[in-house]
Amino acid sequence: MATVRRSAPGVLLAGALAVTSVACGPSHTPPPRAVMLDAQAVVDPLAADTSVWVLQHASANTAAAFAVHLTGTGDDSGQTVTFDLSVAGSDGCTGTVAETKEGSVQLIFDGSTVWIKPDDEFWREATGVTDPAQLAAVEGKYITATASDSSLGKITSLCQLNTVLKGFASIPAADAQDEIKGPVTRINGQRVLKVSDTKDSAYVYVTDTAQPKLLQLIDPDADGLTGLTYTFGYPGTPVAITPPPASEIITGGY
Repeated sequence: MATVRRSAPGVLLAGALAVTSVACGPSHTPPPRAVMLDAQAVVDPLAADTSVWVLQHASANTAAAFAVHLTGTGDDSGQTVTFDLSVAGSDGCTGTVAETKEGSVQLIFDGSTVWIKPDDEFWREATGVTDPAQLAAVEGKYITATASDSSLGKITSLCQLNTVLKGFASIPAADAQDEIKGPVTRINGQRVLKVSDTKDSAYVYVTDTAQPKLLQLIDPDADGLTGLTYTFGYPGTPVAITPPPASEIITGGY
C-alpha cells in the first residue's frame, strides 16, 4: 500500500522501534430462519464512502484524538524493535521503546523536549558505557534533547501522529483507484473495515463507524523496518505529561 508506506516512519534511536497481532473474529452468521431478526445486524455506516475518504477521515480522527495508546513491532536487520506509547494528542507522549540485544528506554516528550531513561543493557550495548562506576552513576537517570535533535529527537516522530499518518492526508488521484475496501469483520469484538492497496502488501483496519479511527496498520515491507505493525487504542482518559525532576536528569554528558 503506497499510502501506508509513506505513513510509516523508518524511525529510531539506536535502531529502535514497535507490537501486537491481528486477531480477526468470524463475521456474524445470519440466523437460519429468515423471519428472525438479527439483533447484531447494523447498517454499515461506511458503505457509501470511498476507500480514500475512509483512509483520510480515519487518520484525521486518530490524529485529533486527545489520547491514543500506540503500540507496535517491527524487524530492524534481524532485531525486534517494539514501542508502547501513550500519546497526548499534540502535547507529547510517554512510554517505552526497546530493541532486542540493545535494551530499552523510557521516554517522556512534552511537545518540544524529549527525556529518555535507558536501562543498563541500553547503556552497555547502545552507548558503550560498561564501567560499573559509570553505570551506577547513570542508573535511573534521564538524558534529554530537543525534538529537532538528530539523534534523540528522532524518537519523537512516533509521538506526533500527524507525522506518522501524513501519507493518508493527501492521496494522489492516480492512486485512489488502487485503494479498496474489504468486507466488514471484527477484531476483538470491534466491527472493523479493512482498506488495502492492490499494488502493495500493506493494509489498515479502521473502526466501522460514521467517524472512523485507525485500529491497526500493517506493513510487511515498511521502509526501515520490516513486518511493521501499529495498533491504536483509545483509552478515553487524558495522558499526563510530567517532565522528570532535575535531580534525575544528566547534564554535561556521561
